[in-house]
Amino acid sequence: MINEKIIKKTYPLISVIIPVHNAEEYLEECVNSVLVQTYTNLEILLVDDNSTDGSINLGKQLAQRDSRILHFVEHNGSAGLTRNFGLNHMGGDYLFFLDSDDKINPETIEHLYDALKDVKIGFSISKFTNNQDKFERNQGIGEVKKLSANFLEKLKGIQASDYPSFGPIGKLYTRNIFEDIRYPNLTIHEDTAIILPIVDRAKDIFLVDSLDYYYRVNSGSITQSKITEKNEAIFIKNDFQINFVKDKYPEALNYIYQLCMNENDYVAMKCIKDGSSYAIQLFEKIYKQNQYFSKQSHSRKFLYKSKILYKIYLGISVRVWNNDFIRGLAKKILT
Repeated sequence: MINEKIIKKTYPLISVIIPVHNAEEYLEECVNSVLVQTYTNLEILLVDDNSTDGSINLGKQLAQRDSRILHFVEHNGSAGLTRNFGLNHMGGDYLFFLDSDDKINPETIEHLYDALKDVKIGFSISKFTNNQDKFERNQGIGEVKKLSANFLEKLKGIQASDYPSFGPIGKLYTRNIFEDIRYPNLTIHEDTAIILPIVDRAKDIFLVDSLDYYYRVNSGSITQSKITEKNEAIFIKNDFQINFVKDKYPEALNYIYQLCMNENDYVAMKCIKDGSSYAIQLFEKIYKQNQYFSKQSHSRKFLYKSKILYKIYLGISVRVWNNDFIRGLAKKILT
């Protein structure tokens, strides 16, 4: 049996940060998927954002079972601030974000670390799915692809099919990626708000062809979530991304306009599904912003000439975003 001290000396500590909020139903399964990792030199930070179900007590119990689990209760009010708390309290040389209702394959961390271990600053990313059967049939690791050092090419590269391109999950980061980057205090869209500086800062990015991450589609999914004032955060997120490239990479601006249109479309789908008076107002704002973005980027203008045509397009898109294969194909076509 390998001595635990030798493992810790040979393999760097990796911090797994799990924001928790009312996740009692799936939390134990999520944590157990980390505890059985083939890469064992881990610390697991359970950062509970003041849950009102049994998550806090369950988190305490899990921490008592394994010394690698650190449990915190903070009233942060947003997933972004909860992730920031984890970043500020982690001890690892690398970090991995995992949502509390998701799970990973036993070799996930090993796959991502093996790709990243020889670089100074960067991240590796593997595939994800919301299909339980597909996840369990994972055939192991395939090709590991290193992306170009060019900012725009890196950005396009992580848009590859079946990869969680812009969210924080499914990626192993070197700690120094987040040296001066933190999530904004937004209720939603805080993750995509900072993906551009993360991609910019990463000198090396690796795509690991392995289906390692399972995410659940729950009541917050596109077909069920309600539109509220928090959805206005999409406009703040768009400003973050557009201002970043205007300042550093103006040649990428048209591409960013297209990405913002894509995410606006996603919110617009939910507005149509919701159908409330507030959702209708938000839909109007999104429609007008996408008209502007399409004129600036000289792309997809035909979609925004008519609200009827736009709504037909969104109706088709709902099915796209809930299917792994079609979503991956759409990402290539639309960007």
